[in-house]
Amino acid sequence: MEEKKFNQKKFRELLKKGIGLRTQKEFAVQAGMSPATINRMLNEDVIARPKIKTLETLASHMHNVSYSQLAEAFTQSPPRIEEVVR
Repeated sequence: MEEKKFNQKKFRELLKKGIGLRTQKEFAVQAGMSPATINRMLNEDVIARPKIKTLETLASHMHNVSYSQLAEAFTQSPPRIEEVVR
C-alpha cells in the first residue's frame, strides 16, 4: 500500500479549530508548549510531522478536537489504547 504524506492543511485546520477563541500564546501556555512552535505549525509553508506525544499534548488541551481527529492528518493509524497505556 502506498504511503500518503502528512496532510498539513487538515492538521492546521484542526489545530485552529482546537485553539478556538484563545490566542496562540494562551493555547501554547496552557499546553506547555512554546508560542513559537504553535505559530510555526500554523504559519510556515512546510512543517515537520509532529510526534505522537505532541499530538497527545495538543489534543489534551482541546475541547472540540480529539487525538483521533488530529491523527487523521497522518498516514499512520492512531496507536491502539494498549500502546498508549504502555
